[in-house]
Amino acid sequence: MGRYITNDDIYSYEVFGLTNEDVASTTVDVYIADAEDYIDGKLAKLYDVPFTSTGIPNLVKKAARDLTGCYIFEYLYQKGNRNTNKNMQYYCETSTKLIQDMYDDKIRLVASLTAGSTGVIEPNINASLKATYTDMPPIVNMDSQWNWKTPGSLKDDISARRAAAQ
Repeated sequence: MGRYITNDDIYSYEVFGLTNEDVASTTVDVYIADAEDYIDGKLAKLYDVPFTSTGIPNLVKKAARDLTGCYIFEYLYQKGNRNTNKNMQYYCETSTKLIQDMYDDKIRLVASLTAGSTGVIEPNINASLKATYTDMPPIVNMDSQWNWKTPGSLKDDISARRAAAQ
């Protein structure tokens, strides 16, 4: 059982068509945890994660379900070989695109707060500040040979103004 979805969410989703006989519940638990950890890791820069049980956005549940399905189909169809499966590719692509859209703030998350009421979950602005210099070029004194100096006439002007101000 995960933070956002349960085994029943996976087994009851008819599109997957999975049963306990196809994939053991302990295996599903592992993939649910992997999917939820991926989502939390990706969204941690924008939101306070994990989301609380009373306010889990449906899009997060959908992304967790679909990404878990991707992992399960990968487990079922790629054991021992490199075969691909259209379902696996679809769920991998759509779930990761959905998570990326949440990360890029193209989609705002809405959570069910109480019976019948919803609320937009605002990004945590403190968590989204980037403290890196990767986008800034290094500043190097390339012009040391010019010996930048204040022109003499400007120095005289500054000195005269200072003296007048006193």
